Amino acid sequence: KEGNTALHHACRVANHATIGLLLDKYGSMSVSKRNAHRQLPIDLLLQNKNEVSDKESVKYTESIYRLIRANDLDSGS
Repeated sequence: KEGNTALHHACRVANHATIGLLLDKYGSMSVSKRNAHRQLPIDLLLQNKNEVSDKESVKYTESIYRLIRANDLDSGS
């Protein structure tokens, strides 16, 4: 109904282990898919309110980097 992929859900709850697993297994396949609200998975991770205290963590930074990198690969950059 909302058009969220598994990666959207993992980003929404900031589950860094699942984000990494999905990127390792499926690569850039779903990083550029937008949900019904036109949001990318990375948008949901950046908006995560529970992530406020964790935004400077290595896991958070790594997830953001990997999502950006996968999106670059998906778009052919």
